[in-house]
Parts: sequence; structure tokens; C-alpha cells
Amino acid sequence: MLEWSPARSCCRVAIFVAAACHLVTAGTQGFTTDFLTQYAPLVYLCPGEVFLPSSIEFALESEQVLLNSTLAQTTSGISQPLALNESNLNFQTKNNAGSSYLTTQQSLGCDTCQNPAFLRGQDPSKHLIPVYAIVIQRDVNTTSVYYWLFFPYNYGRNVGLCFNNLPEALLGGVLSKITGFFNKVFGGSSAPSVGVTGPDAKLLSTSSSQSTAKCEGFQQSIGNHVGDWEHVEVKFDTRTSSPKPLYVRLSQHDAGQIFNWGDPALKVQNGTHPVAFAANGSHALYAATGVHQYTNMTILDNVVGLTDTVGQGMLWDTSEEMVIATWRSDFNYTGDQSWLAWAGKWGNQASGCDSNPINALIQKASGECPLSSGLQGPAYYMGPNVN
Repeated sequence: MLEWSPARSCCRVAIFVAAACHLVTAGTQGFTTDFLTQYAPLVYLCPGEVFLPSSIEFALESEQVLLNSTLAQTTSGISQPLALNESNLNFQTKNNAGSSYLTTQQSLGCDTCQNPAFLRGQDPSKHLIPVYAIVIQRDVNTTSVYYWLFFPYNYGRNVGLCFNNLPEALLGGVLSKITGFFNKVFGGSSAPSVGVTGPDAKLLSTSSSQSTAKCEGFQQSIGNHVGDWEHVEVKFDTRTSSPKPLYVRLSQHDAGQIFNWGDPALKVQNGTHPVAFAANGSHALYAATGVHQYTNMTILDNVVGLTDTVGQGMLWDTSEEMVIATWRSDFNYTGDQSWLAWAGKWGNQASGCDSNPINALIQKASGECPLSSGLQGPAYYMGPNVN
């Protein structure tokens, strides 16, 4: 049974009103502050979650800079990092967005390290952390509200290669030497593995269930990245005087799940608040707790599923703190909403992708690196890519 706690006192809402009157259309007029608060999602973090959500201000004012030669301030022809806040992060919406990165001033420590303290976010039980509610008219009959959630860091998954399960001929008869070499030079582990997917598995994922099988080989963390955006979309029918919810979409990695309003698989609190469960580390949003497989990766002709672990831990009631904006297709945001025009990457550039043969093999199979590039946010996904 779900437990729900009411707002501490009242909902604090910051509203950004689009200056251009043509943006206030029949499709968005019914979406008042009270209405948007009424449908704000309740998000349960996984028990023991280390990488918590935060506000944009918290992340930008902590340790991040804009680090890109085409955008950074230039002195004597040398590019310098540009200190950022929510009011001046309005670059690169149309040009080179895919090659522009917000980068931590303080070193991460290594490709899979998280040295800057701000990457652990803010505790929702101690801080009012905003959800960013963006209203966009989809067509003459429907309007969507995107409730965007920001996390400073996404923790990836551990994968590995079990050399003892590979054909000896493939390894040229040097199984033990290759295992020891990779462990010594590249820091892998030959300890009994966690989560081997079956007795003959060549690949393992430590996000899956425990196994008694033993894997002698190399393990590597992949898919970690600075800057993580998730969202809950609620789509409404606007043909009536009061908008009626049609469906809810929960973001999950590169995809998501859609639930028609009233689907018993989606819990709704008090008749209007969709309930979502954020996966441990990745923060992908699901409608139920448990272990959810989100993708397959194939390496050396072996297929392994990568999974998210989801539980009902700390509640983040997003109706308590909300920033509301009407979507602008011209990206002409100003003031402390300038960040809504940022279509670049919300984290460091990928690193360690081919730092050794195993990483290169895993990257080719999964598209992930020990440190993957930060994700793009609302300006990218709701701009020309909105669907």
C-alpha cells in the first residue's frame, strides 16, 4: 500500500510567463498553477539511493562551468571556462548543441568516480526541490505538461567479460595470463562475480540477480554520467472547459512507457497525482517496484539484459515546489529561466570509451563508456524532437 504525506505547509510555485502573447493559446489557458500542482507526480526514490535530485541552481552554482571552445570566453585566443548560473546559461540552442558540455570544475577523480560533493544532490526530506513543469500545446485538441526532474549524477551499471567461459581457442591458449593481465593493468576483478546471467554466460551485469556461478575475468562500470534528466508527461484533452487527462508517459533511459489514464497498472494518488518509482542510480521512472530489464546488449554472440532495481523509499512530492513555464519554440527565454534555451549536454564529455580493449569491446556492444556524456535536457527533447 502506498503511503502519502501531505505538503509540509503550502506549495511554493515560481511562474515564468511567456512575454509573447501569441503563446497564450486556447490550448494552454486552462493550465493554472492550481491545475498543474494538482497533477504533479509523486516520485519514490529507491531505498538507499545515493544520487539524489537537486535544483538547477544548486548544480550550476556548485561546481559546473561551460567548457567548449566555440562558446567559452576567449582571452588572447585561448578558450577559458565560463562560470554559469541559471540566468546566463542560454547558449547554443541552434548550433553545435551536441558538442557543448557542462563540465565540473573539480575533477571527478576518475572516469567512474564522483568526487564533487554536489553530485549527490539534495535530500527531498530536508530541502524543497523544484520540479520544472513545462506546458506545450501539441495540437488543437491536446496539450501536454512535462514535469521535468533533475539529478546531478546518474550511476551506471557494472558489466564484465567472463574469460573462463570463452572457448580456449578464442583466447589463444592464454586464458590465465590474459585474465591476470587485464586485472593487473586495467584494474579489473577476478573475484567471484555478481549477477552472472546463467551457467554459461560470457557477459555479466551486476544489476541483475545474484548467482552462484563464478566468473574469472574483467568487470567495468559503464553508463555513468554527470547531469540526468527524467520526466513525467501528462497529456490532456483540451476540447472541454476543464482539461481531461488522456495518458501518462514515464521516461526510461532512451525510451519510456505510456499508460492510458485509468490503467490500473499506474497508481494515481488522490485521483490526480501519478505515482512513479525512480530506479536506483539511473532514476528511470517506472509504475511499479521490482527489477525491470530495459535493454539487451550483445557481445561475443552472447546476449545479456541490463536491469533497473526499483523500490519504494523516500518520497519526493513534486507538488511542494514547482517552476512553471510555457514552452517557447523560439527559445527566447530570459532572466533566471534562460537555462530553458540550453540544448547542449548537461554534464562532462564521455571518457574512457576505448582506454583498453575490454572497454572498447563493451562500448561497441552497448554504446556506453565508463563515463558517458551528460544528457541533453528539455530544450533538446521538447524542441524539434518533441513528439
